[in-house]
This record gives sequence, structure tokens and C-alpha cells, in this order.
Amino acid sequence: HSFGGLVLMKLLEQSAMRDSISGSMFLCSIPPSGNAAMTKRFLRKNLLLSLKIVWGFVFKGVTTNLSLCRELFFSKSNVDDATLVRYMSRFREDSKVVVDFKALSHALPSVTCMKEDGTACWLSDNNDKDSTLPWRIVIGGEEDRIVDSEGVQETARYLGTKALLLSEVPHDLMLGDTACWRKAADLIAKQIELNSNL
Repeated sequence: HSFGGLVLMKLLEQSAMRDSISGSMFLCSIPPSGNAAMTKRFLRKNLLLSLKIVWGFVFKGVTTNLSLCRELFFSKSNVDDATLVRYMSRFREDSKVVVDFKALSHALPSVTCMKEDGTACWLSDNNDKDSTLPWRIVIGGEEDRIVDSEGVQETARYLGTKALLLSEVPHDLMLGDTACWRKAADLIAKQIELNSNL
């Protein structure tokens, strides 16, 4: 999920990793080119949302402000305040680790392993017929305030698959209210069932 998707893309660059797994799933993943292009799109489309993202992440507002945390991570999902406070305490713990974006920019999958057509260097030209590769599923949420649909599409293109976008689902699709996480869980279970026989 999210930045974990970048880690998984880096791991898939290694043939030993690809050979050792049957599949992978990317949930609201940061795209292979990182955050820069998304940030520019957010600035063009919605300056207020861009400022909220900066406040939420750079100034760690998502760890202290209920409404900001709800808007950025859970959108319209009906998360009660007590649950949100519990999640925020975990976000506080997570925010102690800082990402070195300058170092990351040199190691992004788009820099180290992307062909001109936007696909991963380890994908063959007839990717659909390559049964030796692990299956790859890319899922995004239409209500995601952190990873936009273009970012989800970029990830899918990189991985040689199609993006699956869930309506009314925010960035933290595995949390939120029951209707939200159930929709994501049902799609995940269905994709695992469909792909586990490949």
C-alpha cells in the first residue's frame, strides 16, 4: 500500500524475487515515477488540496487534526472519531521515520528500470503470454486524495496490467468504515482467486 508499492516495484526488479512469488498486489501505490508528477497535477487541479497535503505530511497535521486526517486518508468514509484517533496515534509513530526524497528520486523504478513505453524493464514485449512472471494487480480508489487516478494508471502501465479503480474508496482503503474496506477486501479476494490458478 502507498509507499510500500514502490518497495515492491524495486523488489520485482530482481529476477530471484520474481521467481519466488506467484503474484503481487499494489493498493493505492505511489507510482514508479514517485510523487513529483502527482504533486504538479494536484497543484494544477486543486491548490487547496495541495496545501492540505503539505500540511498533512510535511507539517504532520494528519497526526493531530481529525478533519484533515479524515479528508486526506478516509475521504467520505464514515470513520468514527475514536477509531480515527487510534489511527492517528499510529500515524504519529510512522511519522518518526522520514523519507529522503532526494535519495529516493535517484532510485525510483522509473529511473532504474523503465522502458520508453512506460513498462518495467523486466516485462517482455508479449507480457500477456509470459506465464513465468508473477501476476500483478493494481487497485486504486476514486476518492483517494494522496494517489490520483493518473498515478494508479502509471503503476498499472509500468506493471503491464490494467488498473482497477474502486468507486467511493479513499486512500486507506483497507481501513475506514465497513462498506469501504469490505469493497476493497472483496475485490482483493476475487483477484487472488482469479489469478491463483495461473
